[in-house]
Amino acid sequence: MTSDASKGLHRAILKALNKSTRIGELLGAGGRICGEDMPQDTDHPDDQGRPSIILRSGTARSWHSATFDGQEHALVLDVFCKRRGTDTQEISSAIIERLHDADLPIHGHALVSLDFECSETTAAEDPGDGIDQCRLYFKALTIGD
Repeated sequence: MTSDASKGLHRAILKALNKSTRIGELLGAGGRICGEDMPQDTDHPDDQGRPSIILRSGTARSWHSATFDGQEHALVLDVFCKRRGTDTQEISSAIIERLHDADLPIHGHALVSLDFECSETTAAEDPGDGIDQCRLYFKALTIGD
């Protein structure tokens, strides 16, 4: 069995998102991209309601054959945006464009595929004070080097 690639995969995804000029423009100066370090007791990572992307903890399970050892990863990214309109969808689209079929380096592992699977969008009940959210689901396959 190969070692767990989850931590390296998460680092590679966060690095790719942070280096994306398009995502940076959509998030604006106050927006942020974070991983598992976000406090779990909040619905939104920013009291000011600034746009945010959170890479949630995912799941990994064995994926192998007689010729390789690998893992299948289920990944969840949440996009939050307080601004009304298409901002949440635009940010989500930019994330999908950046990550789907991406070739990301993972120390000690090879990324075989990274695929967007589906999304769930929730519009704020109160357009003035609410926060729109989009949850993106990805699947990744990794093998040990």
